Amino acid sequence: MRFSPYPRTRGTRPHTKRRQMHAQRAVDREAAKYPLFADQFVAETAEERMTRQDEGARIGLQYTRDCHALMWKRGRALLATLPEPQRSALRAEWNGYKWLPGSPEYLLDFLRTRGISERGADAAPLSSSERRLGRAPLVAQL
Repeated sequence: MRFSPYPRTRGTRPHTKRRQMHAQRAVDREAAKYPLFADQFVAETAEERMTRQDEGARIGLQYTRDCHALMWKRGRALLATLPEPQRSALRAEWNGYKWLPGSPEYLLDFLRTRGISERGADAAPLSSSERRLGRAPLVAQL
């Protein structure tokens, strides 16, 4: 089955002199915001700020990768519930679309537009108000 893997990171960004300078400037700006209450705030160093940003980026990327993996699992589970002739035809059609990205969002939309969803093959499509209210089962739990 055609898919595009989600890119991995190369690790943390290097702590260069330029990045250190920008982090120090941001720490100084935060400290200058509340000069009267300086004793009530714990000031972080530029190094701590860069480490915190790196960790936040790592956690955010892992969350995105986990969401993509969950969507791939849902799409493949939907395909697995179909009878073999229909599943083979849909896989051949999906693999034939070389101009569409091989991402899980496109796979789920591809299946939904063909009437296959977690709500069942005979269910009516969701109205725009149902999608706005979050009743779309494929994205409700993300």
